[in-house]
Amino acid sequence: MASQMTASPEATPAASAARSPARRLSTALVVTVVGSVIVVAAVTAAAIGFSGGHGWWSGWCAALAASVLAASVAMAALVPGLRTGAEAAVYGYMVAAFLRVVVTLAGCAAAVFVWHTPPTPTLMLAVPLFFAQIVAELIVLRRAFWSGQ
Repeated sequence: MASQMTASPEATPAASAARSPARRLSTALVVTVVGSVIVVAAVTAAAIGFSGGHGWWSGWCAALAASVLAASVAMAALVPGLRTGAEAAVYGYMVAAFLRVVVTLAGCAAAVFVWHTPPTPTLMLAVPLFFAQIVAELIVLRRAFWSGQ
């Protein structure tokens, strides 16, 4: 009995090869989303710095914190779906989109009402960070699912 060891499906080379495209896609997605948030945060910080809007820095920090938290929650919902299959990826994307909206708005609302950051800069700076995540996800997922057409 003990001498009969069966290999788990994850240990076989075929299963490992089948998982590698999903891992590459997940890695590309996370790297692209993180990169887009960093680029947009740098561009908005430069705009604030060059414009001399010193009152906007607290809104920038709050929007960036809410955006990073929203991106983390969205990736936590989307990546497992990508590793499961196309249908699960679609459901994961929809859940990730919903969670991104909720977490971004809740984070901005908490910054405004709890920590008393200015509402206009907080919400105005959260918008480009929000859309950068969506565009980054769409670019990566489009390449992955519609590359042959």
